[in-house]
Amino acid sequence: MSPSNKANGYEMMHESIPIIDYSLLTSNNADERSKAIKDLGNACKDWGCYKLVNHGVQKSVCQKILNASCEFFNMEKEDKIEFASRDPMNPIAYSNTFNPTKETKHLASRQALRLTVNPVFHCPHKPQGFSDVVSEYVEKTKVVGLELLKGISESLGLEASYMNEELSLESGYQIFAVNYYPFRSEVDHQRGMVKHSDHSFLTLIYENDVPGLEVLCNGEWILMNGVTNGFIVLNGDHLEIFSNGLYKRKIHRAIMKEECTRISLVRTYGPSVETIVRPSSRLVDENHPPRYLPKKFGEYVVDLTRFAIKGRDLFDELRAH
Repeated sequence: MSPSNKANGYEMMHESIPIIDYSLLTSNNADERSKAIKDLGNACKDWGCYKLVNHGVQKSVCQKILNASCEFFNMEKEDKIEFASRDPMNPIAYSNTFNPTKETKHLASRQALRLTVNPVFHCPHKPQGFSDVVSEYVEKTKVVGLELLKGISESLGLEASYMNEELSLESGYQIFAVNYYPFRSEVDHQRGMVKHSDHSFLTLIYENDVPGLEVLCNGEWILMNGVTNGFIVLNGDHLEIFSNGLYKRKIHRAIMKEECTRISLVRTYGPSVETIVRPSSRLVDENHPPRYLPKKFGEYVVDLTRFAIKGRDLFDELRAH
């Protein structure tokens, strides 16, 4: 990868970051679909991230959820605090953080709402109509995420249904989260999130038109701008584990420098909380021993916070030595 240039304090997005056409991935044309699956596999292997276009989720649906999210975060503090929680397994959790980061040496300001939406849908009962808007977005993006996982399963040389059947993905633990970075004049410090990876198999992200998401590629931070009505997709921890290291998790962060409000809509797709995730038996042999230790998915989600508080990466604890 060639070095990237900088503009306006941001790392420039590398022009070679893959773009996956969802309509080809779901095409009835065998040649088109075969090529799309190959491209998807290469993106997961070589980059750990890609942009997804022609996914079928209408722009009006995405705009509706962006507007509804603004309405939630602009409610009075007393209305939002009802949903506040630090429990990683609480199905509804609102937070308002001003946390120091070692990387930026500034305070990172962010409001966030995290909802468990599968296998049971949870959502705040206010503002009025918010739950209906979230439900519509969740259902449409569930279809996209599960279809991507079918393609990923095939790209690994497995059947399209293999990952779903092996890991109970249809009834798996799925999150919908909204990150809200307020207009800069509201705070005196840089805003964002420290570098991390996600616990899921996949993370699907939709943004308003404000840059901020950066991904780590070959030691460089690269701005991951989206495309018009497109999703940004990142490999999660458990895709690396399941693939026995063939597809690497994507380390990313959010760094806000512009004086405007940024919103990101985040969807994660995981197995059931009771599922023990390990390298697939189909991807392990005497020449490719398991590189990660098995762990129950629900325990992994809970332990992430505990390890992060201690400044440790739980993922590293699962590497087979």
